[in-house]
Amino acid sequence: MTTGWVRITDLTNPQQKAWFDGSKPVYKQLFPSVVGEPHENLADYIRDTEYRRLQGQQPPEPEDFYYVGVVDDSVWEMMFYTAYPERHHGFVAYMGIPREEAKPGLSPAARRYLGEEMINRMMSDYRTADCTSFLFELEPVEPEKLALRRSRGQITDDGRAVRDRIHVTDLFQRRGARKIGWIRYRQPMLKWKNYEQEVPMHLMCVPVSQTTPRREFLDRIEVRRFVEFIYLTFYYDGFKQIERGKPGGTTLLRGGEDI
Repeated sequence: MTTGWVRITDLTNPQQKAWFDGSKPVYKQLFPSVVGEPHENLADYIRDTEYRRLQGQQPPEPEDFYYVGVVDDSVWEMMFYTAYPERHHGFVAYMGIPREEAKPGLSPAARRYLGEEMINRMMSDYRTADCTSFLFELEPVEPEKLALRRSRGQITDDGRAVRDRIHVTDLFQRRGARKIGWIRYRQPMLKWKNYEQEVPMHLMCVPVSQTTPRREFLDRIEVRRFVEFIYLTFYYDGFKQIERGKPGGTTLLRGGEDI
């Protein structure tokens, strides 16, 4: 029986394909259709990375990582992130652990273990890919809701979501992460999202090197470079999109080749 994080690289392997398929309902719980892209896109990213690896790119540029969190062969969690070795930078697209209320049955100890190990895997992969730091987006938490960090009583679903974001932020900040909260940043418009309004986001910058000194602030040149990376590389240079099939579906193009 397998327990721990497993990277999905070969969708022709029956066991890996079963784990990938098993992560779809978890992904939909964590990232509903108004937040996440179609799950089929993630399979395209996996195939694209491995295709370029077979073509001799060592490591591929960019390299996508898709992991499932498995406990006794049952999928509980998933995460997806990308490394750009030539740019020495990375970006986390999707990560999360379903709340106990959404997916019960996992012991608190196992949930804590998988949460910590999730970050350890990211740090190790980015370090191997020669990345000096990586970014992820996080919805802001209003100051008056910070008290939810210590809440143990009954709270609303929105309150639990806020508490989860606070806990994720705390985990990364203990590893030197910095929140870039003083810029006006909005996630780029994506074709698979049904936007009712633009949502302002915080950026979190996580240093990869264990020896990176802790700093309270990032200078404006660094922040401009990070935002340009997200807008011009991760969201737009990394892949192109065209419509396909059923409404809301997409097919992905990398480097001009249909994958």
